[in-house]
Amino acid sequence: MAIVDKAIWEKPEEDEKIEFLEQKPADFETAVSATSFGKFNWFLICVAIPVSWANLFETTTMSYVFPAAQCDLNLTLEDKGMLNAAVYCGTITSAFFWGFFFDTFGRRKLLMIGYFLDAALVTFSAFAPNKHFLMILKFFGGFIISGPYAAAPTYLSELHAAKYRSRMPLLLGVGMSLGSMFLPLLAAVILPLNFKFFLVSNMAFNSWGLYLLINAVPALLSAIIFVFLPESPKFLMSMGRNSEALDVFQMMYRINTGNPIEMYPVSVLQK
Repeated sequence: MAIVDKAIWEKPEEDEKIEFLEQKPADFETAVSATSFGKFNWFLICVAIPVSWANLFETTTMSYVFPAAQCDLNLTLEDKGMLNAAVYCGTITSAFFWGFFFDTFGRRKLLMIGYFLDAALVTFSAFAPNKHFLMILKFFGGFIISGPYAAAPTYLSELHAAKYRSRMPLLLGVGMSLGSMFLPLLAAVILPLNFKFFLVSNMAFNSWGLYLLINAVPALLSAIIFVFLPESPKFLMSMGRNSEALDVFQMMYRINTGNPIEMYPVSVLQK
């Protein structure tokens, strides 16, 4: 009888202990680890390809364009050097501001805006009527892409648990390596095409313009993807927006496990 009574009295104590543990505020690492690894994370791995290609294509395509565009734009050796340098001048100019913007306004929104703007600038460069206009576009392209180039690894890493986080910059690097192989293959197919037609009196569209136009696709695709992705929960927690961060964790858990959000083991986040 004493053993039964002891069991009866011990059970409520264990239930109270479990309930206390469940209600204890969780830090970021505990919360993101509880989302598991699944479909959402695999999707982010796929996202690394267009993101890394957009970053690469903005800064390296002009080297492939020069042979085809030399006559159309009347390029000298100095012009080629300036066109290559313009994009890097843009990245250096804006590098000081992007870190502040991403830590103040969030990662996702600025990534989306940055890639949309970059896609627009690359598209405009495909129809550049002269080398001066092209140089200006490449400068602002570098100015814009500097932010997404630096923030994309941070954003993608913050949606993974510590066990998988270090792999995201590695995957972005692999993506850039694949892009470095894709660019010359694309150039070998597109640039030798012999066509040219005028949109207006002084604005022509030809093979190197088509090449640049195709290079805008990864940036546009990245921008569209970020429209549907959530804000970084780590950023949300750092800004005190814990309820929004919890919604993101619950969404990740539901997609990764297929379970309803009510089964997510974390209900309160640390302030």
